[in-house]
Amino acid sequence: MQTALSLRLPGGRHARWIALVLVLACLAAWGTGARAAATPPITEYPLPISAAGPQDITSGPDGSLWVTENLANKIAKVTITGVTTEYTVPTTNANVVEMTAGPDGALWFTELSIKKIGRATTAGQITELPLIGTTGGPSSIINGPGGLWFTLPDDNAVGRITTAGVVSTFVLTTTNVDVRDLVLGPDGAIWATETSFATDAIARLNPANGQVTEYGLPDFGGTSQLAVSGGMIYFTVTQSNLIARLNPTTGAVTPFPIPTEDVQPTGITAGEDGNIYFTEAADGAPGLGRLEPNGTITEWTAPTANSSIQAITLGPDGNLWYTGFASNKVGKVAIAFKQVFLPLIRR
Repeated sequence: MQTALSLRLPGGRHARWIALVLVLACLAAWGTGARAAATPPITEYPLPISAAGPQDITSGPDGSLWVTENLANKIAKVTITGVTTEYTVPTTNANVVEMTAGPDGALWFTELSIKKIGRATTAGQITELPLIGTTGGPSSIINGPGGLWFTLPDDNAVGRITTAGVVSTFVLTTTNVDVRDLVLGPDGAIWATETSFATDAIARLNPANGQVTEYGLPDFGGTSQLAVSGGMIYFTVTQSNLIARLNPTTGAVTPFPIPTEDVQPTGITAGEDGNIYFTEAADGAPGLGRLEPNGTITEWTAPTANSSIQAITLGPDGNLWYTGFASNKVGKVAIAFKQVFLPLIRR
């Protein structure tokens, strides 16, 4: 949406400059006042199949959103206008969990129950690659150095698969941890969340030599999803009801408690505006939230109550997209920047 603002005052060049200053002041007030605090427009799109269980969502190389349908054993392409095309995973009961865009222009996803990694072209052609020698199957997956990186929760490890199908595994230092999520850090390393009955931690894996460094989080419970913004690593802590920030240089951790209690923060992503956005999966929770760099948290109520909102990502249109596991919907939060034109009026 384009908005043209003009202001005509008498007095020639000096008046025009005064007009420009006044318009800029109005824009500053507009951007930092009540409109900034208001809930942005949210649109939800139901999936074609009932009880599909939309789990993860990612931006594809084709300008669409791609979704894993955990309960339907499918993956789906969703255009930015909400049109959905579904593709069935070849192996039944695969337990499709997460998905990411790969370096080869395809979508790669995890099949937890059958110990396979799936690859889908943007036309929906699916190939499954088995993992040999692992105790359990893969869960989280990201694009990283040398291929696709994935978590192996039952193996206390992180794995890597090249686009040619060659698999490597890297065992983490602490035993008996649930490796939840991965993110490519600002330092080029792979960062992982670990949660266990004993203590949570954030692990750093050097992809060049496999060296692992762990940062203990003794006061946290349910450390979950990861995102990177401004050279910092952010993560959701489900049981502790907070978002946390880790400085990868010093290892210092800063917690940001969420105002509403017991919302189960889950998914997290970084916006182009420098803010962090997250989801709230608990029944009765607002459902969506924003963490600003200064630590301010704002929560937004999703249109459908008790949606169990899981994943969130920045879409190809600059807006936020999320999955409602219980509501069986994909949602869009309109945060894309609005261009404003300021024509100078000449007498």
